[in-house]
Amino acid sequence: MKKWGALLLAMVMILSCLTAYAAPIFSDVDDSWSWAEKAIKSMYKEGMISGYTDGTYRPGNGVTRLESMLLIARVLGYKEEAMASAVENAVALYEEKLADLELLYPKEICYLIYNGIFTVEEVRTYLSGAGANAVLKRHEAAFFLTRADGGEQEVRDNIAVALDFEDQDAIPVDFLDYVWYVQKHGIMKGMGDNIFSPLTEVNRAQMAVMLYNISNKKGFTYAKGVVAEVNASENRLKIRGVTTPYTVADNVYIRLDGKLVDLAELPARSEVTLQLENDVVVMIEAQKGAELVTVSGVLTAKKMISSQECLIVRPAGEEEDITYSLSPLCVYTVNGKNAEYDHLTRGDAVTVTLENDLVIKVVATSPTATAMATIEEILISSTTSRLTVSSNGNTQSYVLARGATITLGGEKKSIYDLRLGDNIILTLENNIIVSVSSAAEDDEAVQEVLVGKVVSVDPDSATIVVAVTNASDETASCQVRVKDKASIMDAATSLAKDMNAIRAGQSLSIVANSLGDGIYETSAIIILQ
Repeated sequence: MKKWGALLLAMVMILSCLTAYAAPIFSDVDDSWSWAEKAIKSMYKEGMISGYTDGTYRPGNGVTRLESMLLIARVLGYKEEAMASAVENAVALYEEKLADLELLYPKEICYLIYNGIFTVEEVRTYLSGAGANAVLKRHEAAFFLTRADGGEQEVRDNIAVALDFEDQDAIPVDFLDYVWYVQKHGIMKGMGDNIFSPLTEVNRAQMAVMLYNISNKKGFTYAKGVVAEVNASENRLKIRGVTTPYTVADNVYIRLDGKLVDLAELPARSEVTLQLENDVVVMIEAQKGAELVTVSGVLTAKKMISSQECLIVRPAGEEEDITYSLSPLCVYTVNGKNAEYDHLTRGDAVTVTLENDLVIKVVATSPTATAMATIEEILISSTTSRLTVSSNGNTQSYVLARGATITLGGEKKSIYDLRLGDNIILTLENNIIVSVSSAAEDDEAVQEVLVGKVVSVDPDSATIVVAVTNASDETASCQVRVKDKASIMDAATSLAKDMNAIRAGQSLSIVANSLGDGIYETSAIIILQ
């Protein structure tokens, strides 16, 4: 019965520190506690401390070691939603190791161990047996708060302790450096009359002030994302979608799937939660990213599905298309150059990289070919339409891409406007027709294909002089008159051009009608290079 009574009393004491109370002020924080009033109110508003159910704070009551650790855990982000996975990992790693201590609040203690504030051995030293309910002494508070402030390395680097308290000899020698640290950083002060009073018990008002001092220094913020790049030599970490890299503090605690790692060991694509102190990363909680999957094939379409950009891809060797959703942070490369979603074209050979079923990278190749041909057969289908054409004595059937551009006589048309025997210019990407234009307006005229270099251009008279080399390597100059509404296309981009795009030195392929004496007339020109 005594054991249960003591346990109940301990629970009431701890809950008085950790359970929120709705009263806006505490009736017993009067003028005699004015030095602590600001800190008490601030820590109360932030949910770090609270009062008793009778509306009092009881500022003079002592704070136990266990209560102090629980409060420190809260100041260090234990309650933050962003740290939920860190708490979960901490419990998985340490709860069983602390089970024999029968702690009322083991999760907070596991969180402190997980973040390197205390070791398992130190927790056992302070919380075993009656130690958990022992009131914290001031020299112990100096040790606790130095750890909470991340000052252990500075303490270790400190060669000589410079203290001028008259009772310095009363401070346990192992705690001198910690007293030095908390005094230097304004976390704790002396008790008046130039004494530190190391064995004095810490009360609730003093603890509120100490927590307030640390909380003001910390200014924690949180960020989540996926690692894009790690530069361990410069202590830099870049997150996808964030332009400016984060600076990572020295000796930062980094957990990858619950295990301690160095910054250099943090792999790209890791999902991370960053805890930042004044915009510097002081803690990283990371999980390995999903395995990447790559699929190669041909891009058959681009669509918006439920406001999500998607690619329709025919994987190599497959007969059916697959729809892939794109990550908002997807990176695109077309023909070896950085590109955008809009630069992808039907018929592109693509390799898509997927992470968690979203495309994060697209590498596309858009081989483009232009050919002059005559239509031999037209197959119109609701699924896949095809054109069979003859060119230079060869007959070939091509798929007509969905939404392919068809221009006849300078006007936009559809596949239903094409006729057998039409002379056309095809633009092919990965052997799929993406555009069709008329090669000539006069189908009955005898036509020739002239390939040569531009000697001169006269836009005013719409005349081009071209040096054409025949099969015998003989070069002759031909004068070519360009008809109104002539189809002029750039083979490199498949874009329609006008006379102003033609310049001396360019290579052209021209479908022309001979007018005699080396003079020709054309309504179809392809700029080759």
